[in-house]
Amino acid sequence: MQHTTIRLRLMPDTASGQLLRKTLEVCNAEASRISQVAHERNIRNQFDLQKVVYGEAKAAIGAAQPVCLTVSKVHGAIAAHKANIRNGNRGKKGSARRAKAEATVIQFRPDASQPYDQRTLSLRIDDKIASIWVTDTGAGKPGRLKIPFTCWDRHADQLREAAKILETDLVRHHHGWYLHVTIATPKPQTSLPVTTTPSDWLGIDMGLENLAYDSDNHSFTGKTVDATRTRRLHNRTWAQQLLSQPNNRTAHRLLKSWSGRERRFATDTNHRISKSIVQLAYRTNRGIALETLDGIRDRARHRKPQRTRFHSWAFRQLGEFIVYKAAQLGVPVVFVNPAYTSQTCHQCGNRDKKARTTQALYKCSNASCAYAGHADHNAAINIQHLAPEAWQHQQTQAVSHAA
Repeated sequence: MQHTTIRLRLMPDTASGQLLRKTLEVCNAEASRISQVAHERNIRNQFDLQKVVYGEAKAAIGAAQPVCLTVSKVHGAIAAHKANIRNGNRGKKGSARRAKAEATVIQFRPDASQPYDQRTLSLRIDDKIASIWVTDTGAGKPGRLKIPFTCWDRHADQLREAAKILETDLVRHHHGWYLHVTIATPKPQTSLPVTTTPSDWLGIDMGLENLAYDSDNHSFTGKTVDATRTRRLHNRTWAQQLLSQPNNRTAHRLLKSWSGRERRFATDTNHRISKSIVQLAYRTNRGIALETLDGIRDRARHRKPQRTRFHSWAFRQLGEFIVYKAAQLGVPVVFVNPAYTSQTCHQCGNRDKKARTTQALYKCSNASCAYAGHADHNAAINIQHLAPEAWQHQQTQAVSHAA
């Protein structure tokens, strides 16, 4: 099964919106209290935590299942926080930054999202009505509200065809209410048997100047992304400088309206690029070879002007989009080790660190070869050449795990 998240926009009236807001405030206030208890008593197990806080939490929230969902939310946030500390994302061992992170108690904003499940929320897809649990229906006791929602027709079809509706999050974003519905759908069978190697591969090199470059010599430039990011960085800097002025409501309003725009723009760009790549591989009956980029933020070193670009580059998201879109069409995907793919000539195999004379140009230093071409295209072809061996290794591991 594969999981997909669909966003539905709720259309509550003023009274229903106030009741939804009250529900978030009550649940998040209780979540912060539960987090404090878990921190003080060093409780790591979700069920142990639930036993300790259940009575008081139920009195505050008003129903059993929302209490369980709130405890699960708190436990997940604490687990993610501890994982970040353990992985060194909150500083090295013994550092003041890490000590501060370890002493931090997770707190929840009053309007933070709240999880729901099939016991607390149901959807009438044809009528586009959501029946959603709230702490107060307006009569002073908990119950359900029936609120209309809107969505694209294709999303409604996905909801109808879903094998199961999993968790749903109630989200308050700016002045709108949304349901983020996670559904489980059957995983498409690959168009090729597991033991069969695809006849050919489409190699993909990912970078900053070109977000993606394939072995067929198609590039997906990052110039538009860079221009948009630079413009918005300049705008944010200007607005943040205005905040130093007293009672500057304009800066607050602008920053709020700009919030999330760059992320949404980058996500949309990654969707477009990944769709083009997967469609090309599907039409030509090839698999897709991607480079493994785990730990690249720790390994890579960049000059100061490039750091903002590098660390705001959503390379993992692009890879994830390619993988899940390929799965929907049954296109095989394999990950290869990208070491030296930028330094190696794809024609003669000569490896030279200085062969990449500029960002875009690769010149082979082997006199008998003398290949010259686009550096990213050369790297993409090298990734393509590594794909058969990586695929064979992947299938061998799959067979051994199945046995």
